Amino acid sequence: MPRLPDEVAVSDAMDDYGVEVEARLVRSQVFAGVIQLTTTRDGKSVLPPVSIIVPGQWSSETAARDAAAEYATLMAQDGFFEQAIALRRAA
Repeated sequence: MPRLPDEVAVSDAMDDYGVEVEARLVRSQVFAGVIQLTTTRDGKSVLPPVSIIVPGQWSSETAARDAAAEYATLMAQDGFFEQAIALRRAA
């Protein structure tokens, strides 16, 4: 997945998945981090993508994206992406 210049680096654990992190405006000058899981480990598309909202709120887009990347890294390392994909498929 190509990275944008301002996109934060992510761990090797996340490289197995199609993951995008972003910041979304919640209210004036308050942002939430969002993880979009778009591809499984074996390269299959997850449609619609699994969206995971990171707990917390941040005062900048960069801080929200950084938090989303850190949270996604932990989720990938701990196997929670597999659980999220299984939940999506069961829905």
